Order: sequence, then C-alpha cells, then structure tokens
Amino acid sequence: MLRKQRFGQEIFPTGAPASRFVVLAPVAPLTVVTVVTLIVTLVLAAVAVTTMPVLAATNDDLVGARPMGMGGAFAAVADDSTAVYWNPAGLVQLPAGQITSMYANKFGIKGYNFMLLNGAFPIRGAALGFGVIQEGVPLEEENGGVIVTNNFGERTVSLSGAGKFPKFSIGTTIKHVAISSGVSDVPSPSWAGVDFGILGKPSDVLSAGFIAKNLISTRADGEALTASYRGGIAYTGIRNVVLAADLSIEEDPTDHNRKLIKYHVGGEYRIFNLVTLRGGYDYKYLTAGLGLEKGRFSFDYAYQDHEANGTHRVSASFRF
Repeated sequence: MLRKQRFGQEIFPTGAPASRFVVLAPVAPLTVVTVVTLIVTLVLAAVAVTTMPVLAATNDDLVGARPMGMGGAFAAVADDSTAVYWNPAGLVQLPAGQITSMYANKFGIKGYNFMLLNGAFPIRGAALGFGVIQEGVPLEEENGGVIVTNNFGERTVSLSGAGKFPKFSIGTTIKHVAISSGVSDVPSPSWAGVDFGILGKPSDVLSAGFIAKNLISTRADGEALTASYRGGIAYTGIRNVVLAADLSIEEDPTDHNRKLIKYHVGGEYRIFNLVTLRGGYDYKYLTAGLGLEKGRFSFDYAYQDHEANGTHRVSASFRF
C-alpha cells in the first residue's frame, strides 16, 4: 500500500488488523463526582485504545482559533459552534445560532490551505450542528517525463446533534471523510465515522467534558479513521475568566503502533465585553490568541508555536 507523508505523518499506514471492536461501559448521569468519573473513564479508554488497530488520519486538529488560542483545552468549554468537533454535547450551551468560518496555514507550508465552515442551532433543550472542512496541498507527479502538479486534499462533512438533561448533556457527530490522493493511479478512499461526547455541570462554575472521536468507523483499503479520546475540566469562578485543562489519548503520527497521552492547558480573559486575551500550552507548544467582539460579530486569531514553523488561524463568527 502507498505511504504518503501528510505534514509529517503517514496517511495510509499499513498492517491494520482485520477487525476492531471496543466495548464501552454505559454512561451514567453526572453528579458532583464528575471529575473522578472522568478520570476513571480516561483510564479505561487508555486500556481500550492500546488494543485498537493502526488507523488513517483525519483533518479536524486545526479547528477553531479560539480553542487553539487556549492550548486546545476545550472539551469542557465547548460553548460555541466549534463544539461540533471539540465536544458536540456542548452545542446545547449556545444561547443563539452561530455560523463560523476559519482559515489556517499550517507550518507555513507553501500552497497549503485549510478552510472551515460550520454552524450550530439550539432548539429548546437540544441543538443541531454542521461542519465542512477542506484541506489541501499541491503535490508534484511525473507523468511521461512531464512534472504535473496535482492537489492532495481531504474533506470532512459533519452533522451533529445534542440533548440537554438536568446535570449533563450528550451529543454525537456523524462525519464523512474523503481523501483525494492527488496521484492519478492511486484511489481516493472515504470513510464514515461517529464521535460521542458528554458534558457535565456539577456546579455553576465547574464543568467536565469527554469525547471519543471516531468511536465507530467504516473501513476503506483495510483502514479506519483514527480513534482518539479527550477529557477535560473548565472553571469559570473568576469574573470574565475561563480556565481549562484537557488530557487526550491520540495516535503517535511518527509511529502508528504507539499512543500518545497529551495534556493541554489554557485560559482566556475578557476585557470590557469587547476584547479577549488567550494563552495556553498545547502538549509541547505555546499558543496565544486574541478575540474581538462587536454586536453579533466576533473575530478570533490564534498562533501555535512549533519547531518546524508556527501555525496561524483566523476565524470569524456571526450569531443570529
């Protein structure tokens, strides 16, 4: 099977087992012991993930200038339309509908583009959401002695739904991921996957969230979508301040047979309901961000440090 590098990680890893089944315990209603429950769940997820096969990559690791400005610590915050990706259970927190678009340039790669359009719509104790991500980079191919430039691309289309209960909410995202290989004689596979999220509110100032991404996935060319797990807590007991921390279990992009446990911490401080300052630490890298809000419009910028090159993200949102 072809191996192609996607910004430092292989897209089509080989050697995946013929089957993958993970048994999860039923989710119980959240109480004041939410944090303890979350930690136990993460431990169980860590045990489960070590038995899972090597899987294909997805392109939702760049979503949202605001979450990335906070170091990617957003599973327990998830209070804007990007909750479609970070934790769909959080969609019920939106007081009004929201549409968000975003552009990113990762590592300063020439010709690389990442574009996002997503939205969320609260409906009486429930919410719906959607998202479209398009990522692409030019690839050169020799054809009959002529160098031809094609585009390697990845598109993800997502639909989300969430329901609210007295102390918690649950949500799910159903997605379709399609890859355009950018090479004339290489097939372009596609997958369907399902994310599951839960968000608890043990108090007015504390929340805890958990999401299992690609918990269910179809297979193409013997591969399935990469499964990952993320849990976090958020604290809002300080006026105009949000503090958050996440722990995630993900596939190592340099070794598909190994799992990484990553930590993410960050926060934001809102000034005069107009400007928001953000900062965080995303595993190994510092992040910073700035938000501007006026009426129904908001604009966000985030920068993530990296030894290769920094990544810039710019997003705009409209509430209705």
